[in-house]
Amino acid sequence: MLCGSALANESAARRLLADFQTMNSFYSINLSAEDAKAYGKWLDRRLATHEKQDFSSLKRSNQIDYILIRNELELNRKLLDRDRDHLASDLQFLPFAKTIVQLDKDRRNASALNDPEAARQVAAIVEQVKDARKYAEKKNGTEVDKDKNEETETDDAKTKSEFKLSKAEALRVANRVRSAKGKLEKWYKHYVNYRPQFDWWMKKPYEAANKSLGEYEKFLREKIAGTKEDDGPLIGEPVGMEFLEELIAHEFVPYTAEELIAIGEREFSWCVEEAKKAAKEMGFKDRLKALEEIKNIYVNPGTQDELVARYAKEAIDFVEERELVTVPYLCKQHYDVDMIDPKVQQKIPYAMYSGNRVVVAYAAGSMEHDKKQMAMRGNNLHATRIVTAHEVVPGHHLQRFMANRYRSDRNLFGTPFYIEGWALYWEIRLWDLGFARGPEDKLGMLFWRMHRCARIIVSLKYHLGQMTPEEMVDFLVNEVGHEKAQARSEVRRYIATTTPALYQAGYMLGGLQFLNMHNQLVPKTMSEREFHDRILKLGSIPVELIRASLDETIPLSADYKASWRFYDKQ
Repeated sequence: MLCGSALANESAARRLLADFQTMNSFYSINLSAEDAKAYGKWLDRRLATHEKQDFSSLKRSNQIDYILIRNELELNRKLLDRDRDHLASDLQFLPFAKTIVQLDKDRRNASALNDPEAARQVAAIVEQVKDARKYAEKKNGTEVDKDKNEETETDDAKTKSEFKLSKAEALRVANRVRSAKGKLEKWYKHYVNYRPQFDWWMKKPYEAANKSLGEYEKFLREKIAGTKEDDGPLIGEPVGMEFLEELIAHEFVPYTAEELIAIGEREFSWCVEEAKKAAKEMGFKDRLKALEEIKNIYVNPGTQDELVARYAKEAIDFVEERELVTVPYLCKQHYDVDMIDPKVQQKIPYAMYSGNRVVVAYAAGSMEHDKKQMAMRGNNLHATRIVTAHEVVPGHHLQRFMANRYRSDRNLFGTPFYIEGWALYWEIRLWDLGFARGPEDKLGMLFWRMHRCARIIVSLKYHLGQMTPEEMVDFLVNEVGHEKAQARSEVRRYIATTTPALYQAGYMLGGLQFLNMHNQLVPKTMSEREFHDRILKLGSIPVELIRASLDETIPLSADYKASWRFYDKQ
């Protein structure tokens, strides 16, 4: 809990992060309604205690922390409430969850373990899984003929189709089954190597339970949802307008979802016109045909990592020569370049930054021929150049390097509007500063900028129920110019329930926020270098609060709401 002077220094966010870690490690809110209720009560108490602080007595940086903490607690309460109905529905397919959660809770509390009784409880999971699967088959309208191993439609399903599990619901339940299976595995491993009689009692019951849970999860994913690993239908759950608006407010963005879509469409139109100009310079009348031309300009297999390393140095030299931002020596010299596993490329078809390394997507020998071609075309020479700057310097690598050294406590508040917005802002700035070496580079840069605009359009329309996943794929292929397989990979990630609904929109919208702020403050009140360096030292927080940190004339209050219409005058 926060004491009366808790916000007297900049560790309040770090304490909250530690509290969340403790609560999340103890409570199984995705498997237990009882735990979810207890977690909700804790959030309420935590927020009530936080609001007792004397906001006016805090220095400005601590006032911003106060606003951030309040905002984070409120969002977590809303997310918990939103999942409550889902959990109540899903638990009917998880009769074993209560047993597994209790075993795990007893272990955490170091309660005395009765080996024979625990073995009985674990052995019972097998029958509970069988019953759950039969129930799911009945709800889905299919039952498996054990002799023929075929699925047949039940009479009950023909008359009660309204009870049918949707593909999205089946995936959601499957994820909970996977979580339960992992929790049981951790419980078993805790005891097996040091408790003498444990394995004698538990080995066979555990192996049977573990196997049955794995088969049940597979059944839900493959038989009901119709997906296998990353193949199959594109499945997700739109969040709807009301919750989408709440998420936008949490990001301190004072626009409606429809207004954000309009911004995306306007920026997309700008990209199209610029792409036409670049295509004309290349001798093409059709921008998409010009894009096809540069897609076929790629390095030989096995050398993409070398290309990325060379491009990273070019970007570093570019920003340093112009004194745009400080790039510390360790940041320049120490980061890894790794290749993305071919299987992972089904989810991540392009380069990304993760844990002090830029991870490169490219063709591998184990891929089918057509997938090799798509991997090379999608990661072509001219598009990869701006991707590298986005991922390394001045983008994510520099961003993470500085955050870890100045405000790592604010990692709790990580928002795509800052994280991705910063890297996208640099794509815009590099374009304005003449980073492109010719029309081919321009087209490569515009492909990605157009892609970020498209992300606003397709992801928000999806969550508003205005666009289907297949329509999203078509838009990315026909309007942006993606390869089909890579477009499907992109959309699969956009609509996944594990992906925040606003993540895709955060790239361009966050970039536009930073751009507007730059135009307001540079060079009127500070230099390019000072502007960028100060932002990097503030950590990952909503961009409106970055602005309030740089411009102390902006009034703050304990119930601060978004007010910055960052796009209206552009």
